[in-house]
Amino acid sequence: MLILGNLLRNKCNFQTASKAVGNRAIDCIVASNRELNNSQDVLYEFCDYSPFRIKLRGKCFNSGDYRYGFNGQEKERELNPSFTSAEYWMYDGKLGRRWNLDPKPQINISDYACFANNPIRLTDYYGLAPGDPAPGEKKGDGNSYVKKSKNSKNLLLLSPSGKTHEVGKNTTYTFSNGKVTDGQQKKAGVWSYSDGDTGKNFMWDNVNGKFVENTSNEGGGENSFPIFGNSGTTYAGENNPTNNKTGDDDYSQPPQNIADAGGFFHDKRFDNENLRGSGANSNPKSKKPNFSLVKHCQMVIDMYNKKEIDPYTGAPVSEKTYKTAVLMEFTFIGIEMLR
Repeated sequence: MLILGNLLRNKCNFQTASKAVGNRAIDCIVASNRELNNSQDVLYEFCDYSPFRIKLRGKCFNSGDYRYGFNGQEKERELNPSFTSAEYWMYDGKLGRRWNLDPKPQINISDYACFANNPIRLTDYYGLAPGDPAPGEKKGDGNSYVKKSKNSKNLLLLSPSGKTHEVGKNTTYTFSNGKVTDGQQKKAGVWSYSDGDTGKNFMWDNVNGKFVENTSNEGGGENSFPIFGNSGTTYAGENNPTNNKTGDDDYSQPPQNIADAGGFFHDKRFDNENLRGSGANSNPKSKKPNFSLVKHCQMVIDMYNKKEIDPYTGAPVSEKTYKTAVLMEFTFIGIEMLR
């Protein structure tokens, strides 16, 4: 009921929360009636799911007034209680598979697979490309950052630099409106897009002012940081992206913020020294990269206190970035003290 306790304090029309519990997921949907009669929030649905989101018998409640299921997708009760539909699929929760072929096939996974076989961590609102938007970004919805090309059916994406980029009509994207989202602030514009025709993914490199192809197995979702959970981003964490084809470490993604850049350079230095595995930090060669990371984190903390601009986001260093730097500094100072 911790999720309910958090949701009942929200002042918005509909709120959904998901929480991983072991190998299960729990969803809760609450609607607010405060603007109508100053009453308390109303619980519309609460459900405990299996990993691929089959409702567990006796552990769900639905008022009958909420027609959507997990992942924000509409339920198809007339077909089967386990079916939901999105723009690009019909999904069967019992099988954990889609009925149609994936319009964005990937070489390393079945065309019928959903959520890259990781439904607890990933979302796929449109049934087109699994993955959560990076902190500071939102899923695209035809807003002012995207326009139709006058000379073709293609789309024009407005990048954070203010320049437009022409892409195919089947492109999906994430954007920032310049406000804080999920604890992170980024300069307004489109930050990533997926080409539905070629299956390629691109992310905005704010330092170099261009979109770069992401060839890794990860989108913009957060990396997990040892002990502290999802406090890191792409590289400031335990599990880094790997290449879809080779399985090797993949550094094609731009760091998401300046603290994440510290993790990026630290990992590259480890690779240069051929330091790998859980015992890498006990190797004397790891001392120099570790202290370089600590120094980088101290710089990030100083930038946050001075409210300076993060070159990787184009916005002031956020509290989320600051906390990531603090955790990395604490962790690697501890590693060196125990050496």
